[in-house]
Parts: sequence; C-alpha cells; structure tokens
Amino acid sequence: MLATKCIDIVLASYNGAEFIEEQLASIINCNGYSHLIGRVIITDDFSSDKTKEIVSKFKDNKIQVFDNKLMKGPVGNFAYGLSISTAPFVMFADQDDVWFEDKILKFYEKAKLLDSNAPGVVYSDLILVDENLNSLGCTFFENEKIPFDWGRNVSNLYFQNVAPGCAMLLNRKCIDRIVPINSDKVMMHDWWALIFSSMYSNVFVINEPLVKYRQHSNNAVGASVSNGWGGFFIKAKKSWVNFHRAIVQLQHFYSQLSPEEIALMDDSAVKRLSFFNDYYKASFFQRSQSATELSVYKSGLLRDLITRFFIIVG
Repeated sequence: MLATKCIDIVLASYNGAEFIEEQLASIINCNGYSHLIGRVIITDDFSSDKTKEIVSKFKDNKIQVFDNKLMKGPVGNFAYGLSISTAPFVMFADQDDVWFEDKILKFYEKAKLLDSNAPGVVYSDLILVDENLNSLGCTFFENEKIPFDWGRNVSNLYFQNVAPGCAMLLNRKCIDRIVPINSDKVMMHDWWALIFSSMYSNVFVINEPLVKYRQHSNNAVGASVSNGWGGFFIKAKKSWVNFHRAIVQLQHFYSQLSPEEIALMDDSAVKRLSFFNDYYKASFFQRSQSATELSVYKSGLLRDLITRFFIIVG
C-alpha cells in the first residue's frame, strides 16, 4: 500500500522556459506521481522569460508557484522551497532535466528505509545528456570518478559534493535540521543536506541513473567536462576559488554542530574538521602535514592531488 501524498517536489526555476515544460511533463508521467506526490512546489527567482506562463498551462492543482522570498541564486531559491514544504519527504528537481518514469517509486522504496529520527538522504546516479537529450556515453558517477557510496562517509564530503540535488530526496528530520540555510556560507543546498545526513550514517544510494542530467551552456551547476588546456586553466582557477569557499562552508558546518553530533563522527573526521576550522591560522608545516595524510580528500587521483596542493599553498 503506497503512502498518500508523502512527498513534495521542490523545483527552483529561473528563466527556464526552454526546458521546464519537458521536465514537468516527465515528473507528472512518473509512476506513483498521483499517489505519492502531494505538491510540486516551484519557487521562481523572478524569471524574465515565459517560465511562469509555461507552467500555468499545466492544469494540475498539485503544481504551485511561489516567488522566491530569500536570497537570489540556487541555494536561496531551493531553501525557500524547503521552507514551504510540510511533507515527510522532499525531492529536488532542476528545471532542465528529465526524470525516468520509475524515479519516484524507486526513491520512495529507499526512503522507507531511512531512520525517521535522524537527518536522512537518498540519492541516485544520473545519465549525462546533451541539450537534446542525447546520451554523452557515461553516468555522473562514472564521469566524476565517484564510487557510488562515497557520500556515506562524512569526511569524504568536506571538499567534494557527490550528489546533485536533482537526484536527491530528503526526509523531514534533514529538512528541519538544515533550514534556514545561510546562502552566504553554504555552497550548495544538496551538499549541505548530504553532509549532515552522512554524519548520522543515514544515507542510501541508488546505484543506477534515474535522471537525464542535461548539460548545456546555461547550467547553474553541471558535470565536469574536458575542454582542452584552455578549459584546464579555467577549471583550475575555479577549483582554487571553490577550495576556499569549501573551507568557509566547513567552518560554518563546524559552528552548527552540537557536542552530540560531533560525537557521532570518528576521531579522524573530527580531527580533520577541527584543522580546517582553524585553517587560516595554520603554519606551512601544519598545512603540509595535513596535505600528506594517507586518507583521501577527493575521489580521483588528480582531484585529490590538486586539493592537497591547495592545502599546502594556503
């Protein structure tokens, strides 16, 4: 027996007229949509195109549109959607993807396994496609060289977000734990949800793609794509900026933890977190020590080595 209307979908939109109709159609056509979905909460970041007009064509009373009242950008927009939902579970949706028809049911089956007394997340793999939905020949986990269960260890997430929100479900305890979200310090809402849930060891992974993850020039966030040496230097500069943003996020994470939550983590995870909380006071010797630890910082040898180099440079 399926639970009735136990999932809300939060879709953050901004100038999404090109793809949002196809995305909404794929969600509505999912198996289990009629029974499991309570609301499709669309929070719009003041689009200047026909996004809201297109959405209004769907004569479905589950679809509700709200103007974003928090900070602009993906984090503030999704955070506002979370603040509106009252459902036991929330699934995130991007405006430009396409869902597989069994996505809702498969996420629901995993969601039932979550500990309802602790923040919890379910996430899946995604298939990378171009703007015309042609496969790019690999999944997100394959492209990013991420082991499917990487996000179940909290220290793996200090510098690497491994689960795009468009393939993620949160339970109510997770939502209540992370909202409100400080979008000045939190890099991405999905990363923030996963890092708290992994601390509680309350994460389940569906090791198959359930979303067509569209890659195009207007992606707010997307998969890593190789663009030759010019692209390498652009990505290196972006990685340097994101490294320091991740430290700010880590410091904010540390500041939000209760003693009971810190006790949930093993000694090595706490030690690493404590080091980065005081990172900008650390000496060159201390940074070098941290950079030469045996435990990895990121999946994939090159990413891990670059992160260790950044730690030393400071």
